[in-house]
Amino acid sequence: MKRTTHLFFNITCMSICALCILLSSCQNSGSNAGAEGEQTADSTTIVTAASFERLDQLDFSSMKKSNTRYAEGGDCGSQLTTYDMDGLTLFIDSTDCGDYGKYFTYFLLDASGEIKMVHTKSMEPYFDDKTEKFYHAVSESIVDFNGAEPVLKSRTDTLSMDSPELKVAMDANYNSPPWIILNEPGDDFVLGKKIDYKGDWYTVSKNAIKDRLSTMSVLPKTIPMEVNGQVGMGTRGEFRSMCQEAIEEVASLKEYEMGQNVDHFKRMTKPLATVASPGEEGTLAYWKQRYRDAQEMVSE
Repeated sequence: MKRTTHLFFNITCMSICALCILLSSCQNSGSNAGAEGEQTADSTTIVTAASFERLDQLDFSSMKKSNTRYAEGGDCGSQLTTYDMDGLTLFIDSTDCGDYGKYFTYFLLDASGEIKMVHTKSMEPYFDDKTEKFYHAVSESIVDFNGAEPVLKSRTDTLSMDSPELKVAMDANYNSPPWIILNEPGDDFVLGKKIDYKGDWYTVSKNAIKDRLSTMSVLPKTIPMEVNGQVGMGTRGEFRSMCQEAIEEVASLKEYEMGQNVDHFKRMTKPLATVASPGEEGTLAYWKQRYRDAQEMVSE
């Protein structure tokens, strides 16, 4: 009986030891596999430049501006700015050709100087003979070189310059004390100041009205005028014409300033679409040459 119990005890101990060895082996094997897996992952990890959806809406205030240069040629002037951002470089070519159009090109380069992304925008004004209206021909394209194959997305649009957001608001019911007071004896006033009819009184009076209008965000459709006594129709008509000219000239100037300050690219309604056959604009070689051309433009 004792022998049987002793044998059973030995067998049990041997089984437990074997089980412990097996468990230890499995744990060691798993640890080695994990270590090897980590080493393999580290050895195959490829660090690429960050891919952005757009380059024109990055937070430039958080970047370090490393260089700004200027170049002129013909009717165009260019500002070329370089930003450094977390091992990447953003190079921006902003070209303004006045009435002929505006052009923007953004180059994103990695630490080795390779182009990883390009973003272009252009806006050119033109007159349509059929509609007899002015328009902006606007285009935008983004080329991403971060993937296995380049991806080009593009869009174009035609935007009317005669648009509500580009028009000065007018108040047809403007009500205020009279800006102009015409009296029968000929003592006439513009904005409280007596008119001196010696010299170029017409221009002086109109400029005073324009100065007041320029401070207003909403312009009156008509200038309030008071007539006392017998004032000739010719005199009244002359002052009405003066007021109308002042309103039109100030409105035109304000609308021009609005057109210069508004971001016409945000007025585009068409989405960016992938171009199936982009041609040379979808090749890295094409944009490398464009980048070199921009660099040479400021070195001349």
